[in-house]
Amino acid sequence: MRNGARKTFAWRVVSILITTCRAQSVPGPTCGGQFDFQPWLEDFGQLTAEMADVLFTGGILPYVPPGSFKPLESKTTLFHPLRYSHSESTEQPPLYVLVERETWSAAEYFAAILQDNKAATIVGELTGGAGCGYTNGGIPAELRHSHVVVKMPDCVRLRKDGSDEVNGVIPDILVPWAQRDTPYTKDVKLSHALNAALAAESSKPLSHEEWEFQSDQNDEAHQ
Repeated sequence: MRNGARKTFAWRVVSILITTCRAQSVPGPTCGGQFDFQPWLEDFGQLTAEMADVLFTGGILPYVPPGSFKPLESKTTLFHPLRYSHSESTEQPPLYVLVERETWSAAEYFAAILQDNKAATIVGELTGGAGCGYTNGGIPAELRHSHVVVKMPDCVRLRKDGSDEVNGVIPDILVPWAQRDTPYTKDVKLSHALNAALAAESSKPLSHEEWEFQSDQNDEAHQ
C-alpha cells in the first residue's frame, strides 16, 4: 500500500470512529476525550497492512487506556482488553510468563498481548512464530509458475511496535535452554536467569515516579 493510500485508509477508519462516537452522543472529536486519534493516525501511516478483523495483537488499535469507548459496542474489536474492567498500576505484584520454542498460536498471542501492554515479563526462549495460527495446517498456496505449495498462517497480526507475530515472541529474559537439557537442567538455567535479571533490576536507580511513591510510603509509615 502506497503512503497516500495508507493515509486515506487511516483517515477513513478514524472518520468512522468519530462518526460512531458522535452518533452515540459522545461529545468531541476525541470520543469524549477518551482517545486522541492523531498520534495513532501518524503511527498507522507507517504501516503497510490492510485491516481485517484485527490489525494489532490487541485489536485494530495498538493501545487505548482502560475505560475508553464505553458507549461503543465495537470497543472490544478496537482494543480487545476493553472487554475487561481493569486499572493500570505499577503497584501490582510482578507477573512472569514462561515461553519456549514449542509455544505456538494462541499461547503466543497471550504472551504477545501481555508484553505489548507491559503487563508481564516474558521469560524463556523465542516462541514458534505461528502468527495468527495454522488452523487445520494453515492456508496452502500454490505458486503460479513453480507450482510449489507454500504454507502460510491464517492471517497477519502486528505487534504494538509494528513487527509481525510470525517473528515469534522474543522474551524479556532469555533462558539459554538447549534441546539436550533435562527438566532439571532447564530448571537450573531458569533459576539462574531469573536471579540474574532480578539482581540487575534491583541495582537500577529509582525513577522519579518510583522515588516519589517510595517517599510517600515512608511518610505514611512514620505518621
